[in-house]
Amino acid sequence: MLMDEATPTSDEIAQVRETHIGRLLQQAERAYRGEAVRRLQQRGHQQVTLAHVALLSHLDLAGTRLTVLAERAGITKQSMRQLAIELKALGYLVRSDDPTDQRAGLLKFTDAGWRFLQDANIIKHELETLYREELGDEDFQRFRAALMKITHITEG
Repeated sequence: MLMDEATPTSDEIAQVRETHIGRLLQQAERAYRGEAVRRLQQRGHQQVTLAHVALLSHLDLAGTRLTVLAERAGITKQSMRQLAIELKALGYLVRSDDPTDQRAGLLKFTDAGWRFLQDANIIKHELETLYREELGDEDFQRFRAALMKITHITEG
């Protein structure tokens, strides 16, 4: 293996591992999602977990097939099926026939699921306000633009 620079020490590797952009993005996402779930639970969604939010956040308003949800969330169909079972039992989802393919089913929001969406929308605004207050409006807008740009670069 050829290296242009000297082999890094274990301390240097440890420092990079703690401060590289991938780790920071992961920690920021974890903090955001954790706070969102905490606030959702305060609004009456006590049994909703981070894993449940992975399904609910990828569900289209008109309904989505389980296989599509699994792909969007980056988890197995079996794991997504288990989450769907739990969310149906909690009253957030219902399964209905897919009008385009009678062999397939769609997961859709129930009335409780719609209340969850409304609460989640309020919480998104609360968290953005919190970030905007911390960063200032100009830095917040730059931060949002940078995230959108990074997402576009990595998706392309």
